[in-house]
Amino acid sequence: MNRASLEELLRAAAELVEFERICIIGSASLLVDHPWLGEQGQPLAASLDADFVLLPEDAEKAGVLLARLGRGRPFASEKGYHADILRPDITELFPPGWEERLEPMPGFEGVFFLEAADLAVAKLHAGRPKDVEVLVHPLARGGCSTRRSCGGGSMPRRCGRRTS
Repeated sequence: MNRASLEELLRAAAELVEFERICIIGSASLLVDHPWLGEQGQPLAASLDADFVLLPEDAEKAGVLLARLGRGRPFASEKGYHADILRPDITELFPPGWEERLEPMPGFEGVFFLEAADLAVAKLHAGRPKDVEVLVHPLARGGCSTRRSCGGGSMPRRCGRRTS
């Protein structure tokens, strides 16, 4: 998975259904701030999927997305990558307050990505070796993994919650 592929999946999702929020919650969420992780030889280059959650939950829309963009579907067969549309209960693995720390994805209305520290908690909870490798690469490269956890300076606090 690379940043361009992630963006293509999101554009395809937006063409298929209207959604209030779609959240990128898996390793692909790192591609927004760390696109180099999807380059050849990097840990996300071999990944073939992006994990999405619709908020609020909408089983009908999730079904449409899965049927059109999921594993083994025509989009995946043509492009070589797919979307995993997950149920919101997967977020029970995330730390408290994760939803308030969602970051808006530049250039995409209603699309948010999981903050890297929240992703790290979920990945460490899963305990899979491939997840640890994905988390180590941004740190080993000498950059910080999140805007806010690194004292984002003058950057405004952003969250995924809409205000009335």
